[in-house]
Amino acid sequence: MDIHPRVFQQLNDERLGSLTGKLNVDDLLRLANNPSAQRFLDTRSNNINIIQEVEGRLLRITLSGDSQRIISVGPIRTNLVRNRIASGDFIPLT
Repeated sequence: MDIHPRVFQQLNDERLGSLTGKLNVDDLLRLANNPSAQRFLDTRSNNINIIQEVEGRLLRITLSGDSQRIISVGPIRTNLVRNRIASGDFIPLT
């Protein structure tokens, strides 16, 4: 799986809280392939969001629609996920 260059900067973003600077490529690949993570199709972009709690922080890893590239990573709030599901913007994938 390929990783967009901007992701490396996002891994050092202070909005990640205690995860800032802790995650590396291997961690991202492991998290992106975690079978217990929640996966959602973002109907606005056709990208896939993988959402899971990591060290007490809700983390979003966004993949390109073909699942071949990690294009973004960052925190996400539970209420935002709920709202996006309710509005139809996020469709759970099984």
